[in-house]
Amino acid sequence: MHFATYLPDWNSLDSVRRAHSDLEAVALVFFALLVVFDLLAHLSSENKTKETLLEKIALICFAVAVLAEIAAYPYGQRNDTLSEKVIGSLDAKAKRALENASTALDKSGTALSNSKEAGIKSTDAIDTAGRAQKEADSFEKDIVSAKTLAAEAESHLADALQRAANAERELSELKAKSAPRRLTPAQEQSIASQLSLPSQPVDLLWYASSSEGEHYGTDIFNAINNMAHWDVKPTRYTAGQSCLPPCPEAPITGLVIFTMPTDRSEKAGKELYNAFRNAHVPVELAPISAWWLSYSKMSFKRDSLAREDARLVVVVGNHP
Repeated sequence: MHFATYLPDWNSLDSVRRAHSDLEAVALVFFALLVVFDLLAHLSSENKTKETLLEKIALICFAVAVLAEIAAYPYGQRNDTLSEKVIGSLDAKAKRALENASTALDKSGTALSNSKEAGIKSTDAIDTAGRAQKEADSFEKDIVSAKTLAAEAESHLADALQRAANAERELSELKAKSAPRRLTPAQEQSIASQLSLPSQPVDLLWYASSSEGEHYGTDIFNAINNMAHWDVKPTRYTAGQSCLPPCPEAPITGLVIFTMPTDRSEKAGKELYNAFRNAHVPVELAPISAWWLSYSKMSFKRDSLAREDARLVVVVGNHP
């Protein structure tokens, strides 16, 4: 650390303590600003330009705080070194003073004629030792106080870092939830590989007003039709449009698999549901009568393999 000798206020204990405290305070302030700007960026997610600017400012605050901590480190080391030197010097003075007092007392016992002078010297030596001891005690208290402040600063720093990490994690989770739904090639391959029923009929619906839902529906179509070779009929639904099954009047949220009340449809529904879940795709499974109540009044043969009876109705609803 020879380069540290060129740092300002390096040879004065008071100056080193002051510089170390100032740098720690700067670090704490910029860590606090990091949290503030990160939260502001989180709250400004609708305005991407503002969000990006706030994130950059937060990163700058983090960099300044880290630099302040790095700059404070050599001052902390230097503070310990200077304190040890001062204490060692005072201890040496105290020992010499006590030795002088002992010598004075010995001389007073052997030289009665000079007892008054020896007593005076003895008293002076004891006073010097007392003052030295008081100074040593004062420095020890200062060192304890400095260590206490350092421990508190480290605790505040750890708390600030934890809060910053929590804010960053919450921001990442929020971004992940608001991101457009898509299937990765690996997810498409995973889903297709788990579908064993041949040529399973599927009616795939998505809202024409949602380009995000259409892209998501296209990914699903590619996985279960092009790759798994199921018989998929995609339908872009517009409000008021007639389709089979009757298109829902109330909007559906998320991805939902509806099964017909037949053995083949329910088996295929479970297989497709498990394939989506194993690929970490959020999905729900429900009987078709749960949304279209008119189907609860219809009669179906459980073993029917007709397309209208054995099919699945997969609805790509609105983004949650």
